[in-house]
Amino acid sequence: MMKDYLAVDDVIPVVQMRVEEILRVLSAGQSRLKRAPEGNLGGSMCHSSWQWYKTLGRRGTKTYLSNQKKSLIRALAQKKYDLRLVEELLRQLGVLDRFLQDYTPNRINEIFEGFKEVWRPHIQPVTASDDEYASAWMSVGFRGKPFAADAPAFIASNGTRVRSKSEFIIMEELIKQGVPFRYEYPYEMTWRSGASRKNESASRKVTVYPDFTCLNRRTRREFIWEHFGMMDDSDYANGTLEKIENYERNGFFVGENMIVSAETELKPLNPKRVRNLISKYF
Repeated sequence: MMKDYLAVDDVIPVVQMRVEEILRVLSAGQSRLKRAPEGNLGGSMCHSSWQWYKTLGRRGTKTYLSNQKKSLIRALAQKKYDLRLVEELLRQLGVLDRFLQDYTPNRINEIFEGFKEVWRPHIQPVTASDDEYASAWMSVGFRGKPFAADAPAFIASNGTRVRSKSEFIIMEELIKQGVPFRYEYPYEMTWRSGASRKNESASRKVTVYPDFTCLNRRTRREFIWEHFGMMDDSDYANGTLEKIENYERNGFFVGENMIVSAETELKPLNPKRVRNLISKYF
């Protein structure tokens, strides 16, 4: 069983990005307010229709605005919105600034580091280096999908047997790039087959074995990787789409936490394409 570790802390960069976004929008709102016309916009019902008016100051005289003053009405309405917007953005900036001052995730690491060397072997900290986390992740035991007696054997450099030349290519590139992975790791999923708009078969629980489950060492995020090797076969292509839809039902989406590679007879798997995908996600 894998030990409980805290994920790498990405909170502060996200908050800092949010602060930058707020500052950008705040600056634009404040610039609009500087250019806004004098007065405040109000309105009320008059003889079953809405009547706009402008006031200067809190107790200023109301000046009613006719339909010919649409540009002024829009400008004053935007001004009212921008005033409230700027007020709220300033409030949120204050909250985030206080958070950035008070939030100290490194203090969790300092707890373990504060113990003397004689104590540390007896303690399991909740933080780990990338290599420590990857090692623990790789050490999880599981039973993969069995091979048929007559299945061809492709043996990767780490001794793992795979089912095809293309899977061999992917595995070798993962090994070269130092990406932790599990081959055909089992997942319990809700699966539906033969579904159509008019007659949907009942969903059922099944064990699914994606070709690879890979780990991004830095972010601790896991990705499944499916390779589809006969996309020029129409039945296979339709089955592929059905498989992707089933993955989506179980929370796996291409480009988010699922990587897809494919090939046809005329366009076989290119190792460079595999390296590009590894570079993008890991």
